[in-house]
Amino acid sequence: MTLALCSDTTALIIYLSGSAPVAWDGTGTPWDSQLTTPFTVAMNDATGQKWTPMVAPKQVIWSGGPPLNNGQLPVYESVGNITETIPIQAYARTHADCLVLKQTLEQMLSLAFYSAPMMLQVDEFGSAAYYEIYSADIQEGWQFFNDENGHGLLRMTVQWTRSPFATPGSATTVINAATITNNGNDAKSMTIGGELKYLGQPLNVALSGGVFATSGVRNVWLASIYAINHYTPGTAISTTSSTGVAIGATQSPSITVAAGMKTRFMARVASPTANLQLRAVVTWGGDTAYTGPWVTGGSTSGAIYDLGFIDIPQSARRYATSSLVTTIGLTIQQRSTNGASATGTLTWFNALDYHTFAKVVVTSTTGVAHNAVRFADTGVGARILNPPIYTLGTTPNQTAVIAGQLPLALSGSKLWAVWDSVGAHDNAATATCTAKYMPLYRTFIGAGVS
Repeated sequence: MTLALCSDTTALIIYLSGSAPVAWDGTGTPWDSQLTTPFTVAMNDATGQKWTPMVAPKQVIWSGGPPLNNGQLPVYESVGNITETIPIQAYARTHADCLVLKQTLEQMLSLAFYSAPMMLQVDEFGSAAYYEIYSADIQEGWQFFNDENGHGLLRMTVQWTRSPFATPGSATTVINAATITNNGNDAKSMTIGGELKYLGQPLNVALSGGVFATSGVRNVWLASIYAINHYTPGTAISTTSSTGVAIGATQSPSITVAAGMKTRFMARVASPTANLQLRAVVTWGGDTAYTGPWVTGGSTSGAIYDLGFIDIPQSARRYATSSLVTTIGLTIQQRSTNGASATGTLTWFNALDYHTFAKVVVTSTTGVAHNAVRFADTGVGARILNPPIYTLGTTPNQTAVIAGQLPLALSGSKLWAVWDSVGAHDNAATATCTAKYMPLYRTFIGAGVS
């Protein structure tokens, strides 16, 4: 097994294990090669390696129990950090040089707090797994100090607190410079692996080209979706009603009721007047299940309307586990805010079955790429960013307002995006979309799992 501490792109590395430790002569940096490292993971000369990564125990929040439930039902699942104690031996020609080795190790581990976290590399079964080390401490083995003095051997115990999940050395591209159209119905499929692909893994999304590269974008809607019901009525809007009337016929989308999924209603209107408002009304089983708020568009040339969402009760989701779908009635209503004629054209509307949904608003419309960033790819593993950041170009945008949750990578998910420039939505606009995800594993990676 390979065990090493490394920084970004292995600019610094200390191998903590090798075939046999080589006593350091006080010069050079032999620890940057597994063949010549003076460190080893062991308790003593006769006992070999005594450590493998600990699996992070799951932490579950439960609902109420009997008599109303058959036991307690899971509400939320997470994991905590891992704290481990590792036995390390350092070999050198002199005992004083052993102390230098210990101090060198201490310097590297100090970066866990004072700089970018060090990465712990554990290479077993033919594939390297990387963890972030958040903090660390070293204790010299005082029990053996007098025995070791003068023998070129120093026993230490290293205690570190690290991330619970391992990542590969670098991310996987799941959408590679694909053209995405701003028409609300151009979701991009993603093939996801990793042990946690059903719970969600970090995804980085980049949108560039088109208006992103010229006049700039003000609002971006991003979602990880499972399915989409899309309608393109092209219906003319004209109303003076201040209480609300339907636009065209009620549609009957089949929505997904899998656990953790919601359904959101989005619409686009061409040339809406400033006094036009829309809302969604949903019926389910003959009853009105949702009446959304009245929403005003952001532009009179073309506007996106976020009409809200419904969340099916957990008990109904469990009841529908055989089919995981149900049919609702969806009506888009219009009204005038002032009694004067409100007009426009309902270009499209849809019902998105989504895992995550976010609206991002930036104050600058500079022509640069937009990036939703959930992890930093170091080349030797990933640093998960919590909360995630949003960048314009390569610079984190401190004024970006993220409402909701940026996309995650989940099995069977698709990436959905629409955008506008200072409120003006161009239905025919295109952009270049690239997405990368970082698979997560609880311990060793080996050949990985798709």
